[in-house]
Amino acid sequence: MLKRIFSLLICALIVSATVGSFAFASSKDVCVVNMESFEVSKVSGLAISSSYTKNASYSLAWTKSDFARKITIPAKSDWTSGQNLKFWMYSGDKTESSFGFVVVSDNLQTIGTDYYEAKITTDFKGWKNIFIPLSEFKSCGTPAGFSNVSHIELWPVGDNYNMSASADIYFDNMYLTNDAPPQSDVKDDDHDRKN
Repeated sequence: MLKRIFSLLICALIVSATVGSFAFASSKDVCVVNMESFEVSKVSGLAISSSYTKNASYSLAWTKSDFARKITIPAKSDWTSGQNLKFWMYSGDKTESSFGFVVVSDNLQTIGTDYYEAKITTDFKGWKNIFIPLSEFKSCGTPAGFSNVSHIELWPVGDNYNMSASADIYFDNMYLTNDAPPQSDVKDDDHDRKN
């Protein structure tokens, strides 16, 4: 009898661990960048990878050879269904570098490109749950609003950031959510490839 109870407990732990890794996106979350689509790779010019993923079959690999240019990523245009952006990001090394995460929302009534900007620091190794309230994005110019997003750009160099040549970054699906920030966002395990 004790053996049966022990076996059931082990099975329950295995199932809960498996479900937990896929429970990142709730049914209320809206996917704004879907890595399952090869369109993301075509438009961005970045490679897709199945080696480092969290809740998608593929991730977008941003590596040293791509840090010489800004990267364009197609995104869903209406971001009003959530108050926060969340996604898993994998860093191959703790580089202490950073990049600009730019949400382009160009206002045709103004001169120049209008956008929202956030700084993301790669001060970790392994997976990190990136969680950015939309209210914390800095407005640059006069953006048309989160209801009118044209795409995302990754800026390796800017006034406040500079990507290290030794960095390797992988992006999983990106979601809008109304959920509260996660309690634990870093998993420092460089051997954690496919979760």
